[in-house]
Amino acid sequence: MVRNPNPLCSKLFLLGLVILILNDHYFKLAYPNWFTGKVSDFAGLFILPIFLSTVSEKSIRSNYLVTALIFLVWKSPIIEPLIAAGKATGISFHRTVDYTDVIGARHSPVFV
Repeated sequence: MVRNPNPLCSKLFLLGLVILILNDHYFKLAYPNWFTGKVSDFAGLFILPIFLSTVSEKSIRSNYLVTALIFLVWKSPIIEPLIAAGKATGISFHRTVDYTDVIGARHSPVFV
């Protein structure tokens, strides 16, 4: 089997990206509940390390670690000043602080 030289063209990455886009731009609006929030989290956590592997020479394990750290910071109140600064300059971000996400991330294989 020939490996695809560009991971961004892999079927799994594209499927994850399509799920993330559909969920964030349709399903979350049509069916706002905890499930659509979790789908976004899982899809994003799945595709970000693949994307990072195209811009970084680090191992996939390192990319998963970086992704987990980014997710933990993004979901925490630590990032609030940055979001406020962005809003003040006209750059608006939307995120939901959900501590159940952080609890689940602690049990990720990356941290074992």
